[in-house]
Amino acid sequence: MENRICDNFLILALNPRSGNYMIYGNQLTYGLLGALLMDLMTDGYLAVDNGRIVPGETKGIPSSAVLDKILSRITGNTKSLQVTAWIRKLGIRSGRYLNEVRAEMIANGLVRVVRKKILFIPWSLWYPADPGYRKKLIFRIQDILLTGKEAGKDEAMLLGLIYATKLHKALSVNRDKRKRLRKALVIYMKKSDVASGTDKIIREIQTTIAAGVVASISASNAAIH
Repeated sequence: MENRICDNFLILALNPRSGNYMIYGNQLTYGLLGALLMDLMTDGYLAVDNGRIVPGETKGIPSSAVLDKILSRITGNTKSLQVTAWIRKLGIRSGRYLNEVRAEMIANGLVRVVRKKILFIPWSLWYPADPGYRKKLIFRIQDILLTGKEAGKDEAMLLGLIYATKLHKALSVNRDKRKRLRKALVIYMKKSDVASGTDKIIREIQTTIAAGVVASISASNAAIH
């Protein structure tokens, strides 16, 4: 799968017609944080140990400035924390991380921005720079869920985020097909219980981060009410 997990998550979350997001609030911000953690884990900078985030085997500095900031924050902490705890802590600066990721995506030609003013109020609309790539991404995800094609490492991570943030609505404009895709996604996520070897490691990251995103969204929504 081309691009980072966080890039593909935002490309999928963007509505190519309206320039707005298809998910909002905690689903978007915590989903993005989950994607950033997945990028750091699949690159080996971080790992999951019994539900806690710990330093990985890869040393050095990530090429992305926003990934480097998150890595430094986590590795600089004196205690290892649960995934949910880190998502909540990082969520305090989620708006900043979102802006920095989008800036990197613009620089890499993945996203374009249209700036407008409505009643003298600045307003930005965000679009995938290549709508064809987004369609290709959706077709690949549909193929995995509906025909049983094997998912690659990054694709498995993205599927976990789609499940956690209910982003399956982006996978089809047809209501019945969306229901089929959601049902297939639930079944796919349950397969982590029988994973083994390298796939088990990938699934552990996928399911742990996805569960952390779901728990963080639920806790924040409960606090609001």
